[in-house]
Amino acid sequence: GLTDLQKAAFARDGFVTVPGCFRAETMAAALDACDRIFYGGQRFEAWRDAFDGSSGAVRDGFFDDGAAGRTQFPVGVDALDRLIEDDAFLDAYADCLGTGAMHYCNAHLFVRSGPTDTRHAPNPWEGFHFDHDTNCFLPPTGRVGIDDYVNCWVFLHDVGPDDAPMALIPGSHRQLADGLPGWIASGAFRPPTTFPDIRRVAEFAPAVSATATAGTALFYSSWLVHAA
Repeated sequence: GLTDLQKAAFARDGFVTVPGCFRAETMAAALDACDRIFYGGQRFEAWRDAFDGSSGAVRDGFFDDGAAGRTQFPVGVDALDRLIEDDAFLDAYADCLGTGAMHYCNAHLFVRSGPTDTRHAPNPWEGFHFDHDTNCFLPPTGRVGIDDYVNCWVFLHDVGPDDAPMALIPGSHRQLADGLPGWIASGAFRPPTTFPDIRRVAEFAPAVSATATAGTALFYSSWLVHAA
């Protein structure tokens, strides 16, 4: 489970990173399986080398059939599916949820090149949003830990500052209910979930980069403002 300091960080900031939540061998197997699903049965490095040596025509395996989107998880591959059965992971998740019941919503596999390449914002102040409307029709309220839900990212490989880490706004999950009316009136917020220019919201703390090592779990509130 989480330490008292980690629980306090989650309540205060709306997110907490848990390094070493998964064992290294578990992450290695999961990364290998994820790569082979997306890159035509080969590792990412082999796909990248083929792409670099081509005219740009090589595509990732997931899009070869013309499909679009992100593959759903669980996927029927044991090395990936067993991640959501890991005791350390579930204990940490339960600590973030508090006394509420745990429910499975849905999840996606994001990969290192291909499906997400065209989804990034062109400028660092763009693309900020919160995920609450993905799985809930209720608007943000002041009842943190009751009306929001808990999201999680699991890092299958190291993500450093030059690897396009997710940007998080600490404490923003507690600011939405009071701030949204004024932000909507000023144009700083575009319903249902988007901040066109995060610089226009002076109340927000500076963004923090979600850099992490393989095996880290990042838990965050569905009201936390972030950019992918």
